[in-house]
Amino acid sequence: MNDLTIKEELKQNLMKLNKEQFKIFWGMLVHYWLPDRLFISNQNFLNLWCELNLLCYRSDESFPSPYDDHNLIKSFCEAHPYYFIDILDLDIVKNLFCDYLNDKIDILSTIAQKLHTEGLRASYEYSNEALGLNENVEEIVAKAEKHIKEFS
Repeated sequence: MNDLTIKEELKQNLMKLNKEQFKIFWGMLVHYWLPDRLFISNQNFLNLWCELNLLCYRSDESFPSPYDDHNLIKSFCEAHPYYFIDILDLDIVKNLFCDYLNDKIDILSTIAQKLHTEGLRASYEYSNEALGLNENVEEIVAKAEKHIKEFS
């Protein structure tokens, strides 16, 4: 499959996710990006984050200005890890993700598809296998569920 076809498949699978499923997708993306920088380059991650922050600022006057205080916006984002999913139109967020995700898109597409059809556990089991990892699926599923509950 060529890159355009893979990106289109990712977009189709992301568009099927509801808000809660997309929060889980975001959590999974961060879970794999933080230690190994998978799925999105550092520059694309920064660009995505900046664009999401600017759109949130324009949409919600209580959102901190992305231009004034980097530490304030960073602490806001840490306190509200799903803020952009709650503030912005979900289709806009999904389209931005499709624009910026740039590594192992086929795996991300399958993760999104499995989240939609089979749930969190199946998505992490697939990720473990596809990425050649040996993570404790029970543990990461429990952590993900707890995180979603705490911050939603």
